[in-house]
Amino acid sequence: MRSARQRGLFCRALCLIAAILVGSVCLSGCGASGAATNNSTNATSSASPVTSPGADTTKGASAKVTLIGDSVPLGAVSELKADLPGITLLVDTDRTLSGAGLTTLKQESKQGKLGDIVVLALGTNYLVASDIDQAMKVIGSQKQVVFVNCYRNNLPYVPEVNATIAAAAKKYANFTVCDWYGYVKSHPDLQLADDNCHLTASSAQAYADLIKQSVDSVRAKVGD
Repeated sequence: MRSARQRGLFCRALCLIAAILVGSVCLSGCGASGAATNNSTNATSSASPVTSPGADTTKGASAKVTLIGDSVPLGAVSELKADLPGITLLVDTDRTLSGAGLTTLKQESKQGKLGDIVVLALGTNYLVASDIDQAMKVIGSQKQVVFVNCYRNNLPYVPEVNATIAAAAKKYANFTVCDWYGYVKSHPDLQLADDNCHLTASSAQAYADLIKQSVDSVRAKVGD
């Protein structure tokens, strides 16, 4: 029969063995948990989208806009600024593309101020194909052009001007027509000024919105 001292030593030995066994189980379990965690991290990483180094996904959205125009866009300055924040507006009365319009275009280009998207609204006072060719030579092929056609039903040359603008869109890959004429024709309730050409408060907003749609379309194309 064991003495009390022997029984005490035996119990301590059993406790020590049990502690070792429990520790081994714990370490084994922790290792499995760690492996599972690592696998989960790897799965998440492999599912993450990959972006090519140097890819520019904001080019279109950040494209700067310059608008050069005559007295029609002059009537929508506040609406254009609201629709296209940061736009540079260079508009004045009695402008033609071959005259003050081209001069302004050359000045802005020479000074490096011309936007990535150039909006031209310079058909009201007449233009011919060579005027557009000169403007496109200044602008170049790296910028996008939005040309707003014109509406004035009491001027016989308006169809000719708009046909010339439409033909330029087929000639130049970076040329987009903003069809103000088509918009007015399809909205008979739209109120223009008494001369049936210039803008009122309501038509100014429609004019600005249409230009914004064209610019946004070009921005999306540039950003692709």
